[in-house]
Amino acid sequence: MIRTRRLFLGIVIMLSLSSVLIAGATPGFADNFGINPQGTVATTPTSTPIATLTHPPTETPTVTSAEEGEIMSVITAYFETRYSAFNSLQMDGFKNMIAKSTEGKSFLQAESSKLHVQLKYAELFRLRYEDYEFFLDFKDISIDSSERVATVSVIEGHDVIFEKFKEYNPLDPTVSKMRNLEHTIVLGKEQGEWKIVSDYYEDYLWGFLRATGVSTDELLLYAGSQGSGPSGPGDDPVGETDCDLVNDETTYAYYRDGAVDYAREFALEPNDEDYHFFPFDPGPPPTGGDCTNFISQAIYEGGNALMANEGNDLGWYYIDEYDYATAWTHVYKMLEFITFEFLEGYEMWQEGPEGCHMKNANYVEEGDVIQYDWDGVGAWEEWDHGVIITKTYQLSPHVRDHEVASHTPERLDYPYESFRIDLPAPDMKTRFIHIERLDGSPVPDVDILISQGSDDAGPNPNDCIFRPIDNEVYLGGCDNGGDIISGFRFENIEIPQYSTIESAYLTLTVDGPYTDPIQLIIRGEKISTPLTYSMTSPPEDRIYLTSAYRTWYISDEWQFGTQRNTPDIKNIIQEIVDQSYWNSGQTISLIFSNDNPDTTIHRRVYGYEREEAQFAAHLVINFTGP
Repeated sequence: MIRTRRLFLGIVIMLSLSSVLIAGATPGFADNFGINPQGTVATTPTSTPIATLTHPPTETPTVTSAEEGEIMSVITAYFETRYSAFNSLQMDGFKNMIAKSTEGKSFLQAESSKLHVQLKYAELFRLRYEDYEFFLDFKDISIDSSERVATVSVIEGHDVIFEKFKEYNPLDPTVSKMRNLEHTIVLGKEQGEWKIVSDYYEDYLWGFLRATGVSTDELLLYAGSQGSGPSGPGDDPVGETDCDLVNDETTYAYYRDGAVDYAREFALEPNDEDYHFFPFDPGPPPTGGDCTNFISQAIYEGGNALMANEGNDLGWYYIDEYDYATAWTHVYKMLEFITFEFLEGYEMWQEGPEGCHMKNANYVEEGDVIQYDWDGVGAWEEWDHGVIITKTYQLSPHVRDHEVASHTPERLDYPYESFRIDLPAPDMKTRFIHIERLDGSPVPDVDILISQGSDDAGPNPNDCIFRPIDNEVYLGGCDNGGDIISGFRFENIEIPQYSTIESAYLTLTVDGPYTDPIQLIIRGEKISTPLTYSMTSPPEDRIYLTSAYRTWYISDEWQFGTQRNTPDIKNIIQEIVDQSYWNSGQTISLIFSNDNPDTTIHRRVYGYEREEAQFAAHLVINFTGP
């Protein structure tokens, strides 16, 4: 349980000048306190190693001397003051902890100015800490008694609840996590008490200030402006509002749930067994970082994408730390590879993720990518950071908010706006990349087509009366406000009982065009012998349904004759094949119901009765045996 403004949960100590654990160069940007009186940052970087948390943060600290214990207490109180500021949005007591020396005053001015910018953003974008818990892992304490100076290496981590997430879900708000932020803190002894002289740590905002020479006063002046950061509805388009790619029969669905699951598993503890962790070099100029490598892993490992053009740097692949495509690790090249935005004509790769650069946050979803410009250059090829969306909040039919995961810095379930910087620069826009599909046509384990007219059916929206053998199937709401409940039934599903379902989706052919959004719920029939649909047994009467379900919010434009895949429904199929009655070769029936009461909006897809029966619904499943 996170306790608001708690004094501290616990401190983990490792006191040794020679045994600091090293796991690679520190991610993110370094702040170097060569600060001028106006609050801008000098360009000399400070790079320090990253150290992983090696003990539970609740472990009782080992203190080898009274002076070390006093230093630890001062640093703990310093962090408590910082965290308390993000709870109250007031910098109470910070000045009293800082040394009165020239170096201390310079640090106080610079750090206070930077924190005031962050507090202003927290106020504007509802990023105040409703609740928090922080962890300190002391790696080294070096005391020079003759000079009355101490240098401390400490790793910071935290769990926080942001104000906006508390508003979205008051009973069970998201806990956002940060790990492995290394600080080098210098203290001086004044009148018998230890005071903070400087705090060197790596932070994207410090990196921006250092790279651009922009003052914190300018950041405060433009905070919340529309001149930079994510564009909102009504702004000039940055990209698209839909993703209308050229039809390609070799594509298949992007498994968003799997990509998100991978991101959540490895956001805070990178998968260093299978992939090199690319360190960040603060420069100048700053280079490297693991952010795009991490996103590529999630798309490939969890999303089930195929690597593209292995051995060719123009592709998207990873072999080892010496052999990988630029698009696998580079922010700009990933955008170029996925969207073809900077290529002449529509040149599609044979494998890998395909999608579009979208207008704003309202047109991306879980598993999609957001990119940022941190160094102020603003040119398309110079953008600096990427994150993957781990959760989307549908705040209204046309407004979405997102949680993200990232490497360098290592964050999980963080507000995407927490990386925002506002300046009146037209090119400094946050970029949103929607992954529409994957290319490469891997041979699925199951690819079953509707086999008879009564196996895809539902009511006609004109009168909301069920018709078992119409040549189209409707989704959404009836003209009278009633709900359309339609079914898709597939025979001879050859999956052994208790298999692990890796992915599953339906491919539907659009009988459009359509633009108005609808929202559906997909469930499966949990019964040993689902019957074909008839006037005496329509989909709406099927009551034995799976507990597992999938919501499908459809907001993109549908064009006639194009194909659309449902979201991943593997949890539904998994529940069915795990039933005691299930045997390989049985039938699966999937029920689509309206999830927007009283709507009259609907969309239509091909039914089996069309002359082009091969374009009726397909059920595609990938699995591994029990």
